[in-house]
Amino acid sequence: MKKPHWLALAGTCFFLDVATKWWVAQRLPIREEIAVIPGFFSITPITNTGIACSLLAGPDSTWRTVLLTAAAA
Repeated sequence: MKKPHWLALAGTCFFLDVATKWWVAQRLPIREEIAVIPGFFSITPITNTGIACSLLAGPDSTWRTVLLTAAAA
């Protein structure tokens, strides 16, 4: 594939990702599960106050600012 095709594919995937996240955030309460394929795939919105996988979660994480500043430098 040529580069424009890859860019179109990446743009489409990005749009679908953002659109589905917006739809779930607007339509589903936190922790309410919707079975897309019963027994195999479901959507359950949750919140994550940390970085990745709740790393450094919590409002009083003093190391979060230090580590993020060091990582950005």
